[in-house]
Amino acid sequence: MTRRLSPEQLAHALQKMASRLADGSVVEEVAREYAMSMAEFSKAFAQTVGASPLQWILERRIEQAKDLLREGSLTFADIAIACGFVDELHFQRVFLRATGLSPADWQRIRFQ
Repeated sequence: MTRRLSPEQLAHALQKMASRLADGSVVEEVAREYAMSMAEFSKAFAQTVGASPLQWILERRIEQAKDLLREGSLTFADIAIACGFVDELHFQRVFLRATGLSPADWQRIRFQ
């Protein structure tokens, strides 16, 4: 049986990961804080939350991108970088996979 994170551990992990969505090393850092390997932490996180740490972070990145798309003041390339994607093309592919719409289509539909 995989262990679960305590409520305190979960709150700390979520806060730290949410504050550093673009930082690819944050999950490893949190795992180290709890003296766990990445695999152990990922299993405990998934058991507790229902998604892997990377899935959870990706969902938050998409939500952050949606917020920035609603504001409408940044280019897609700027949004990509702000949300931790490698580049605009990576952002567009991941956004399309997650929402079923390209960022441009999503933005256009929201502002009609």
